[in-house]
Amino acid sequence: MKAANKISQLYEDTIKDSMQLLHHDDLQKALRLIKYSQSIHMFSFGTSLNLAESFRERMLKIGKNVIISNNMNYQLYEVNCIPQGDIAILISYSGETKKILQIARTCQERKIPMIAISSFGENALSQMATCKLVMSTKESLFQNLGDFSTHLSVHLILDILYATYFLMDYDDNYEKKLKNTTHLESKRHSDNPIIMDHETPFQ
Repeated sequence: MKAANKISQLYEDTIKDSMQLLHHDDLQKALRLIKYSQSIHMFSFGTSLNLAESFRERMLKIGKNVIISNNMNYQLYEVNCIPQGDIAILISYSGETKKILQIARTCQERKIPMIAISSFGENALSQMATCKLVMSTKESLFQNLGDFSTHLSVHLILDILYATYFLMDYDDNYEKKLKNTTHLESKRHSDNPIIMDHETPFQ
């Protein structure tokens, strides 16, 4: 229970820290990039890709195409194939990961707008990015037990991007989500009335 309470406190602190680092203008800029893009290409390595997959699933349900490659080497090639009109989201705690910087440089050369999700302070990635959203920086790059704070902060930022993008055109996005989930999940059923409730989200 002592360990459980410490993890709980870390989560609370991480959320507070992440919200203090989130600035209105940066969020608005990121949302504009997402809104006017044809597709979103996400680049990262390790566990962050699992968080990106969750974001991708939500966005696809409201008709926004998100493309992710789980192969690190393929990412270096795929960035050269991003068409004009698309954007990239790059996730890196340090902002100095060699392959992520290679991807960022290619985006910069090809004039592909970039949203960087990275730690507080200036780094090579943030200097190249069109827009930067800051994740909580409560953990050492090398001395941490499991990247708890980092993963939670990235998850929170992606959830905020999804929710605020959803709200930019609430009625249309809600109709898309309802139509897609009703069609794809019509066979699923639960005796729990809360799970089966169709009440509208974010209200």
